[in-house]
Amino acid sequence: MAVTSLEFLRSEINGVEFFTVIATGASFMSQRGIARACGVSEGSIRKLLESLRTKKVSRSLEPFTGKALDLRTKFAKNGGKINAWPSDFCAAVIQHYAFEGREEAQDVLSATVNIGLTSYIQTQTGWLPERYVSAPESHRSINRILNEAAPWEIFFDPNFCRPFFGWFGGSGYWKFVYSWMTAEEKAKINQLNPPQNGIRRHKIHQFLPEEIRDRLAPHVVRLDTFMGLSRGSKDNFRALCNEFYGEGWQLEMDLTFKVEAIATHQTLRNLKIMARNKLIYTVGLQASGKTTWAKEMIKSNPEWVQVELDEIRIELGMKEWSPAIEAAAQVLRDKRILTALIAGRTVISSDTNVTDSAQRSLQGLARCAGVGVEEECFLHVPLDECISRDRVRGEQGGVSVGEAVIRRTYSRIR
Repeated sequence: MAVTSLEFLRSEINGVEFFTVIATGASFMSQRGIARACGVSEGSIRKLLESLRTKKVSRSLEPFTGKALDLRTKFAKNGGKINAWPSDFCAAVIQHYAFEGREEAQDVLSATVNIGLTSYIQTQTGWLPERYVSAPESHRSINRILNEAAPWEIFFDPNFCRPFFGWFGGSGYWKFVYSWMTAEEKAKINQLNPPQNGIRRHKIHQFLPEEIRDRLAPHVVRLDTFMGLSRGSKDNFRALCNEFYGEGWQLEMDLTFKVEAIATHQTLRNLKIMARNKLIYTVGLQASGKTTWAKEMIKSNPEWVQVELDEIRIELGMKEWSPAIEAAAQVLRDKRILTALIAGRTVISSDTNVTDSAQRSLQGLARCAGVGVEEECFLHVPLDECISRDRVRGEQGGVSVGEAVIRRTYSRIR
């Protein structure tokens, strides 16, 4: 037990006393305050302190086993002394009772976590000046955790990894996937996960923010698709990449790669059955008649194939918007389209396809298969008509996307 001789600030609220040492910022709370924060009596706190002399009471209090009473500090008050405990010990006691189910302790713990996290964020953004940073050791603990790599998870299908790694080694991932990051993003990855003697401690994707992962995901999907279509040939794989993205798509690849890819693709093209089949994609709002038209075309041409994202989403069990399921649906759509085109069948993609990026993606798939592309436009159907049809469809028990979704699609056209 220590008796402080340092200058301190004192505050009292309803009999609960708080102390802060002016020179260091170290803060303390009275025993009565701990008891009230935990929803227990002061007697319960005294018993807890006695128990901590000799045994581990709980995980949160484990660091204080055998030394809790030594942390007690006496502050002068009206000619006498008052006992108080440091804030880190108070926090551990509150956590102990919160985990035991004390509602008061749970509420206080939730509030202090919110206060602490807000303070931490404010120091990181500079809103809170550095001299006001409290509990610096706790800040360092959070920094250590946040700077660690995210848990490892599968980013590439193992069936893709084995041949891909055999062809290109570990650098292939950087060249074919991570090279799509900006220079600033690459620099940040190298800072957080630097290569040492050509080897990184963690996988690159363990440090990728979600927005970068989402942006790279389509490239991963396409590479996986190209791997399945390459029939075990490295040259075919290269050629498919070059054809989809266009000549010179990969600036980090050497000139030899580009020349070989072009030549190899010509060889691959000669092996395909491609003269008669094609890819047809619709462009139009929801409920503009795309699916109905596609089904009529399939009736007249039974060898044709219709691929639609809405049907794939239903297959995958999507009941509400989910980025993960949407990414999986896109993967499945591209694979079905490419597989059918390579097999010589005409494919109709009967989605909205109103954006340039959606149309470029489909055109790229057609280039990979070496087939022609046709666009079937339904933009002549008025917006109000589409909204009305969608409403009637819902009233009749069909799937209705709603007016807001249709208007949002319409706004992307204009």
